[in-house]
Amino acid sequence: MCTGLLPLMAKDSRCSSTNNMAIACTDFMAAMMSLRAMSKEMAAKFKGHLSPHELDELMVPFSKHIWHAEVGDHEKAGSSNSAYGMSKVGLWKATSILAEKFKSHPRHILINSCCPGYVDTDMTSRKGHKTVLEGADTPVYLATLPKSATEPFGQFVNEHQVADVEKECPL
Repeated sequence: MCTGLLPLMAKDSRCSSTNNMAIACTDFMAAMMSLRAMSKEMAAKFKGHLSPHELDELMVPFSKHIWHAEVGDHEKAGSSNSAYGMSKVGLWKATSILAEKFKSHPRHILINSCCPGYVDTDMTSRKGHKTVLEGADTPVYLATLPKSATEPFGQFVNEHQVADVEKECPL
């Protein structure tokens, strides 16, 4: 969807993939827990430079294992056991790949991924500790960065802060 809409976006636009929460854990933490649970080789692939096709090649086998309930096969292949966490790793990396593609684009479109936090909604059975307005804070922050902003770019942002993947999940 993003690749279809980006050509229509105006100069100095902002594009942020906004993810949901897993219980009381941020998407970033779900992704980092999945990266830590992977084999070092698999985590290195996700943390390295990938094309969209290469990302698909990493995600499709995991999806097939989940859909066909081939118990343990995905772990043998080096993947995490968390379908939710793997989906967050995939979305984080897809956003990063998209940002890299548009890094030098003359229209200066900032592309990031962000987490609204654990928001009190129907989806969280009203157990979230943030109001909807508080959850909207980081996505709105990214959407309203000044035209002159060059950062964050291609990052995962939580509470207005760029998440440090290397610190959270060293190889």
